Order: sequence, then C-alpha cells, then structure tokens
Amino acid sequence: MMFLRAHAAVLMFFSALAIYSQIPDTEGQDSAVDLNAYYRYPFSFGVAGYYQQAVWPEQNGGGENAGIASVFRWTKMSAPYLQPILRFAIAMSGERVPTFNSIFHATQINIAGGLGVSHRFSKVLEAGADVYGGYSHFVFRNLPDSYPNNDGESDFILASAPGALFGVGINLVVKPLFNLSINLSPRLEYYLSLAGLSEVNGLNWSIEAAVRCRLGRDPDRETGSIRSIRFGVPTVQPLFAAMQSFYVTNPVGSVSITNIDSNATQNVEVSFFQPGFMDSPTSAASIDILEPEEVATIQLPASFNETVFEIEGVTPLSGEIIVTYRSDGKAAEQRRSVTFDLYDKTSITWADDRKMGAFITPADRIVRSFASQIRQTHKDVVIPGLSDEVQFAIQVYNTIAARGLLYQPDPASPFTSAQGDNGVVDSVSLPRDTLELITGDFDDITALYSALLESVGIETAFLTTPNTYMQHSTQKRRNESSPRFIQTGT
Repeated sequence: MMFLRAHAAVLMFFSALAIYSQIPDTEGQDSAVDLNAYYRYPFSFGVAGYYQQAVWPEQNGGGENAGIASVFRWTKMSAPYLQPILRFAIAMSGERVPTFNSIFHATQINIAGGLGVSHRFSKVLEAGADVYGGYSHFVFRNLPDSYPNNDGESDFILASAPGALFGVGINLVVKPLFNLSINLSPRLEYYLSLAGLSEVNGLNWSIEAAVRCRLGRDPDRETGSIRSIRFGVPTVQPLFAAMQSFYVTNPVGSVSITNIDSNATQNVEVSFFQPGFMDSPTSAASIDILEPEEVATIQLPASFNETVFEIEGVTPLSGEIIVTYRSDGKAAEQRRSVTFDLYDKTSITWADDRKMGAFITPADRIVRSFASQIRQTHKDVVIPGLSDEVQFAIQVYNTIAARGLLYQPDPASPFTSAQGDNGVVDSVSLPRDTLELITGDFDDITALYSALLESVGIETAFLTTPNTYMQHSTQKRRNESSPRFIQTGT
C-alpha cells in the first residue's frame, strides 16, 4: 500500500505541475519543431538522493535503506531521445537475517549501465524511462563471525556479498533552466546475490529525487544568435539589362560558404536578392547537410523583373546573398551584401558575341509591323530565279536604305574599338529604337536587319571579324532562354 500511495502522489504532483506550468515555447518557434532535437544536449550528470524499501519477499528482506546516486547521461545527437546512462549508487541499509531474527547494518554499492529514453512535451516538462543492470556489493558491519547450524557445527557468515542488480525507472523532469533539471523518479530494482546470501535477494521499490546539470548551448538565450556559416568573398560580374532572361539559368557570380559549427547544419538554402529589381529572392542552391568545416561553392543565378529596363546608363547596386539553415534544431539566417554594376538595356561587352542575341527582337510588335509593310509593299515585285527568302532579304535592305537610315557610330565606344577590348562597354540599340532614330552603327543596323528577317521566319547569322561566327537558329531561340547566337566556327 505504501508503494501505491507513493506512486499516486508522484503522478498527482506532476499532473498539477503540467497544468500550472503553461510556459510558452520559444518565441517564433513553430509547432512543427522537434523539441527533443531543438533542446538536445551532449552530456549531463547529476546527484540524487533516494529512499528504498523491500517489496518482495518481505519475510526475508524487510529492510529499508537510504542512499545517494550519481547518474551520467550521453545524448545520441542524431536521436536525442536515446540516452545511454551510467549509474553509481551507495546506500546504508538495515538487513534482517532470519537465523538471528535481528537487523544488521550493511552498505550497498552499485554500479550499472543501461539505456534511457526521454521525450520533451514542452519547454519545461519532459518524461522518460531507464532500463539498467550491473554489479552490486553488500558489506555487512556487525554480523558475528559464525553461527551454529542444525548439526551443531559453526557456519561462516559472509562479511560481504557480491550480487547482480537489475532496475527500471520512470523519470519525471522539470526544466527551470536549459542547463539545470529537477527529476523525480519512481524505480523498481531486483537484487540477486552471487554468493548464496538469499536473505538479501528480492525486489525493492524506491523514490529518487535528483538535480542534474546539462552541458550544451541554450538555443533560446538572447545572446545566442546562431552564426554557423562563414562567407567567402562573393563576386558578381557587371550585369546587363538586355541579358535578363539569360541570368535566370546562368550564374551572375558565386560565393563560398563554410560550416564553422561543431555540428552539421541542415536544410541549407542559398539565394540571391536585389531589392527593387527582383520580386523575390532567386534560389541558388539547396544542401541537405553541410558537415563541420565543409565548404560549398554556390553559383548565383538572378531573376530580375522588368524594372531593369527602366534604368539608363550604369547603376551601382548592392544585393544580398541569403543563407537559411537549421542548426541544433533551430532555424537560422545569415546575409552577406555584394556590390555590382547594372548597365541599361542598350549596353553590351564583346567578351562573348552571343550576348548580341539579346538585341535581336523578332517578336517585337513594331518590328513585325514594319516587316509586314515591306511584304505588302513588294508583294508584286518578283525576281525570277530567287527564293522567297532571298527576295525578302533584298526588299528589307532596299527599304532600310530608302528610309534614309544613316550610319552613326557610338560617340563613347564605337564597335570598331569596343570589339578589340572585352572590358569596354558598347551600346547597342534595340531594333525598334533604330527604326525611330533612323541612325545606328554596325551593331545597331545588323540587329535591326536580323530582327526583320527573323520576324518572317528566316534564320540569320551574326558575323564579327576577324574570327568569330555566331549562328542563330529560330527554333533554338523558341526552345531556349539563353542568348540566341551559338558559336559554330570561323
């Protein structure tokens, strides 16, 4: 009955505590967070006091004792609810020896190992159970050296007795602080003498109260902002508005990130964002796990909105590289700024002639309307022996000339000088602008001529001298978002 009353008191105490301790979880922490992982710790140790009494067989043992214990726990970091344990205990007891019908004092020393499981229900409450087994040793202090047996001879009484110990326990835990816990544990233990001292064999129950210290970092502490990622020096090349669609699937720069934490970071997401010119960050990479000291080099694409076409000249910008991840079960975010120049929609460098494809706009309404006018005007003009494609090309050429289109080089960087220096930014007008201005240099007029031909389905090629030949396929342009010119040779 005493056993049942004690356990009922324990359950009532913690039920009341659970109702009373409605302390909210971490601010901003969503309900899907695994509290066991979020509050995990690598190691704990504690000191406990306990009271123990025999349950069965009462006629043999009938003794009771009090003692102290020290318990060490390791947490499996990948599965924090599993906790290998090591338990030391020493107790002072009174054991009844039936032969003398008297109680003799003994010291019991236990060392046991086992496995615990634990589950956290909230920020302040958790519960678990332990199973353990090990070695126990009784040392008697006031037994006589011998006693007479039934044959009238003297039998030797053991001054000490080794034994085996097996136990199970329930742990009810209150966590006023991350590094401090208060435990109340009802336990059952069975002792089996290995020296034939059957008087001490049997099942015991106990109540144990403990204070435990947990090592590790509190994820909720105000000064504990997680900084598990170290950025390398990011690089973003000068960008050109005309290349907007190209940058969606091709990198504009790169950055390296290193996990400097002692634990692996998980669910790493890297993105690039330019306020004012992007509707949302452009995803660059997803990494499931980044191990300690592991380095990842990330290529950065960029999905710009239509605002890039509104700037004129060159605009210095400062973008952000954003890394989100989970460390110790907690969500974290770090940002690194990066500066670069954004050139307007007319700008280009000749480091890669394929960029010229961004200025060929056969789908432009004004270009298609002008091409239709040419065909309507010359529909009755037929040159025998020439294909329709060649005849239209001649018609376009003559119409442009008749319109009075004049050659006019760019004042700052004409094509003839820009082509020889990959670092020089040249200016290329869109076909619609060339039609409006009625002037242009080599690249402007070539872009207009190619756009008019392609608007009626005639494939064109773009040739720069001395040794670069770019061929454009209308079908490829429809299927690909990359620049429209593909290098094929000289």
